[in-house]
Amino acid sequence: YGLCATYPRLLAVPRAVTDEALSRAAAFRSGRRLPVLCWKDAFGVASICRCSQPLVGVANKRSADDEALLRAIGETNPIGDTLHILDCRPKLNAEVNQVKGKGYEHAS
Repeated sequence: YGLCATYPRLLAVPRAVTDEALSRAAAFRSGRRLPVLCWKDAFGVASICRCSQPLVGVANKRSADDEALLRAIGETNPIGDTLHILDCRPKLNAEVNQVKGKGYEHAS
């Protein structure tokens, strides 16, 4: 469990992303919980990936590897061109976490 102690040994991620890039993307996520596939529609293209909040902090830091992983995930959908990112926390919680060095995705 080299990337994340709370993830299984095998992870489903786009094959275009290297192991080194996954490691760097994991370093940008709270608890190293990078975006990985957790559900796939057996008859269609719909899927759900889960991850923890990014470590953006008040400086709004970015990670090229994390962004490339999200792009690669979005590119796995042959009929859509938009990746939807949902944060189910109250907005206040996400903003408070940003002060603690964590935070939430920003549209780019």
